[in-house]
Amino acid sequence: MSVHNLKRDSRGVPLFLPIRFDRHPLSFILILSDGLQEYLRWEGTSIVGATKFCCFPSIKLTQQDENFELEVGFFLTGTPEEEEYLKRQAQAAAAIAGEPGQADLSLNSAASLLLDGLRRELDSQIDLGAAFRLVLTISNPKGLVVRKAG
Repeated sequence: MSVHNLKRDSRGVPLFLPIRFDRHPLSFILILSDGLQEYLRWEGTSIVGATKFCCFPSIKLTQQDENFELEVGFFLTGTPEEEEYLKRQAQAAAAIAGEPGQADLSLNSAASLLLDGLRRELDSQIDLGAAFRLVLTISNPKGLVVRKAG
């Protein structure tokens, strides 16, 4: 689906965005899927200065009644270098979005930055509303390290 040639508002956002699931379910799912697979996906190099992760996140969507939980998970091998890399990538992504940086970032605060960025990115195109709960997890071979919901 292309939104490149549509009329836009003063901020450059297409006039029909954000899309609501109850009005355009197929468009909503396509945009959600595209946004999730694109978010911080490793591409080798990036036009924004290598701010992509070296691993693909897992994406899990569950439904209970009329509510959805969308979980984006990163699995790390457990090495300190990989954790530091993830923290740097979270800082770089936040800087690109114009968020203030932090000198010493924990995995917990890195997960918050990533979750906030993912939420911002999706909210610019689709109306997640109260029915969609975003969850970001970071785990390693020893188990769950961080779980953030927002």
